Amino acid sequence: PGLELLDRCGAGTADDSACYREYPIAGTQKAGHLVVDGVGAVWYTAYAGGNHLGRLDPTTGATRVFPLPPARQGSVFGSAVWEIAIKHNGNIVFSEFADAEVGEFDIAQVDNPACLELDANHQNPCIRTLSLTNPEPGGRVVHSLAVDAMDNTWFTHGGGGAPADPLRAPEIGYATA
Repeated sequence: PGLELLDRCGAGTADDSACYREYPIAGTQKAGHLVVDGVGAVWYTAYAGGNHLGRLDPTTGATRVFPLPPARQGSVFGSAVWEIAIKHNGNIVFSEFADAEVGEFDIAQVDNPACLELDANHQNPCIRTLSLTNPEPGGRVVHSLAVDAMDNTWFTHGGGGAPADPLRAPEIGYATA
C-alpha cells in the first residue's frame, strides 16, 4: 500500500517490473486516448496538432501514422481526434471532437501503404467517416465513444452555445453503420 515511485527503464533493461517504459510518438503535440488491439499493437489518437491515428508496435517501438483529412472548421487542433475504441471485428473507431465526426479504420487494411497518406480528395482510403453535424466554430462536438455488444458505436454529442439552445443541447447517440 502507498505510493510507489517508478523510474523510467534504461536502455537494455530486460526486467521492467520495477520501472516503466515510454515510446516517443512524433507528429503531435498531445496524444488523446489509447487502446490495445488483439495483436498487442497500441493505437492512439493524436489530439493536438497531429490530426491522425497512430499505431505503436511495442515490440519494436515502431509507429505508423494514419492521417486524417484536414479539419473542416479550421481548428488549431485539426479535427481533434479524441476517444478511441475497438469494434468486435477489430476495426478501430474514434471521435473527431472538433469536426463532430466518428471515424472507422478498416483493420484489414493496416498493412496497406495507401493508408499512410491522403488521396487526391484529401481522404484516407482506409477510413470511413460519419459526419454527425455541420461543424462551425463553437458548434457541436463529438467527445466520448464506446462500442456495445451489438457493435453499435455510442457517442456523446453537443456543446457550444447556450444550454437552453436545443440545437446545442448535450445528447447521447449511436450509429450502427
